[in-house]
Amino acid sequence: MIWAILAVLGVPIWLVVAGLGVALLRSWSQFKKRPGVFMAKIRLRLGSFEGISEKWTPMPIAALWVHDVLLVHKVLPLVRTIPLPVAEAVGTVQEANPSERKRLGEQPALLTFRLDNGAELELATPGDSSSVALGPFHRPDPESNEGDSRNRN
Repeated sequence: MIWAILAVLGVPIWLVVAGLGVALLRSWSQFKKRPGVFMAKIRLRLGSFEGISEKWTPMPIAALWVHDVLLVHKVLPLVRTIPLPVAEAVGTVQEANPSERKRLGEQPALLTFRLDNGAELELATPGDSSSVALGPFHRPDPESNEGDSRNRN
């Protein structure tokens, strides 16, 4: 119905499609510019969660931690943000295998999280983003000075 009204008003359909494309790209770029956003690929290892499949996302997605909720901003096939309530991190940070490495740079890391509904989510991220990707579940190594603002000699 809306297409018919626009056609009667003389608005070219290509102009409407281009406007929607620009709006989608702008939404994606604004989300990526927020502090704490990191790129990742995700999949469900166990269980189910609406909007997330058992296959790796074909393109890296943008993700952001807000308390213990991981906000996942997917672009393809539709732009949408999915909140994933995370109960705990499972295991340790591991090196990702070649199927998860695509488009994630050198030495990507693999993290596993248990969601509130019991499903397990795997997240592959560039190695330099692994501490950010752990979000509230990041525990500094007691042997390192990470998280210590004082310079000890």
